[in-house]
Amino acid sequence: MFDDYVDCFGGEFYTVDIRLLPLMQMRSLVSHRTQLICDDSVRFLERWVHSNPRRKADLVYLDSYDLDPRSPYAAAVHGIREYLAIRPALGEGSLLLVDDTPISPDVCPPEWRHEAEAFLEREGVMPGKGMLIVPYLDSTRAVTKMHHGYQVLYRFDR
Repeated sequence: MFDDYVDCFGGEFYTVDIRLLPLMQMRSLVSHRTQLICDDSVRFLERWVHSNPRRKADLVYLDSYDLDPRSPYAAAVHGIREYLAIRPALGEGSLLLVDDTPISPDVCPPEWRHEAEAFLEREGVMPGKGMLIVPYLDSTRAVTKMHHGYQVLYRFDR
């Protein structure tokens, strides 16, 4: 979907995976505007920001690290590390979309809704990749939350 967008309207798209095989399988399916990167996502984002100090990202989609709804802390810590790495490149109009960040158990996949409810009851927060990002961004006036279902979408206002 992202590749089709930049192929049609211009721009560039980077997709990062720590595993080489999925990237090799995708190579023939994407246009020349998509760069397939085999790396840790945090390391890639830090390098990209360092190499492009004045560039702003239009859209960042954080979707790495498989979420375990019974123990989501590893995914959440990875998610906040990704956010902090890319934050210098998020400016006015930038969009940040974080996957696997359900607003409530109702939007969770049925196979792990019970685990999400138990985690929410025990910890007072929904399990998710963005569970550390959401409270931080919700406390700032620099963003507007545009959507929150299973994913959460923010627009940076400054």
